[in-house]
Amino acid sequence: TAPIIMMSQNRQSARDRVQAEHDYEVNENALKLINVNNDLTAQIHKLTQEIHELTKDVHELMQAHKKS
Repeated sequence: TAPIIMMSQNRQSARDRVQAEHDYEVNENALKLINVNNDLTAQIHKLTQEIHELTKDVHELMQAHKKS
């Protein structure tokens, strides 16, 4: 029975190794997506600030035009 137990343990070890490799790949992909998301969020924030500034400029120009 000892060889059968060893074979079973070896199969379980192989399954565990495959699962661990899969988990690592999933985590690596998730980390890449998180980094892309962070970069896009920063870009959106910057663009939103620029839009806000441009909107302020337009309003100021409109006010100046009304006064003249």
